[in-house]
Amino acid sequence: MKRFSLPGRDVRVSGEVTARQAQSSNGGTIDIRGGQDATISGTLNASGDGDGHGGRVEVVVDRDALLTAEGRMLAEAPGAGDGGFV
Repeated sequence: MKRFSLPGRDVRVSGEVTARQAQSSNGGTIDIRGGQDATISGTLNASGDGDGHGGRVEVVVDRDALLTAEGRMLAEAPGAGDGGFV
């Protein structure tokens, strides 16, 4: 699990955050929490590999959450697995 908590702060993600479950091909969990606004212009990737299941991406803030045109939130299952939750 990748967890980022910034109480009372703005959150900005411009790079890539990837989460996978250890010992499996399933996607992991990315949990971002902030006290004010969030801007996602990078990639939050909790996708599975092969036949694994997609994981979970959560962004929870007190005010506004913005996913820019360049931003991506992924919880895909590219094979036979089930997609995840965004």
